[in-house]
Amino acid sequence: MIYDVETGIPLYTKTLSANIHDSRVFGILFKHVRTKFNIADNAKFLADSAYDSTKIYETLRYYNITPVIAINRRSHYKLSKPKDKE
Repeated sequence: MIYDVETGIPLYTKTLSANIHDSRVFGILFKHVRTKFNIADNAKFLADSAYDSTKIYETLRYYNITPVIAINRRSHYKLSKPKDKE
């Protein structure tokens, strides 16, 4: 779901199965909002760590939107032991 923080009004929602990561629907949500609404010059994108992705940061900056996204600590630290392939 993407919504206006100031008003609390949902701008667009998309329901998918639980095995699809939130960041994979960012493009759908963002495109809808970008084409249907005027985005302020000083807009910010507030999101949880599921949206901590280089591609998302690049997209937001391209449209002059300031990303305010929680850092996903799991993707920033290497595990001391490799994951089991299975």
